Amino acid sequence: TMVELALRWLASQDHVDSVIIGASRPEHLEANLAAIDGRLDDATLEACDGVWQTLRGPHFRYNR
Repeated sequence: TMVELALRWLASQDHVDSVIIGASRPEHLEANLAAIDGRLDDATLEACDGVWQTLRGPHFRYNR
């Protein structure tokens, strides 16, 4: 699903320490936690990275 793709891609990023997920019901939380468990193949990661590069825009670095 798109949720699985998004959560797994976020979790695979080197600069991401945690992924904040929202849930309004326990079933949503369980589904989101299950969705993040897994790995995307290299081709999918590269495709997602490419999309991110076109969408991200300017950003500030908050670490020094």
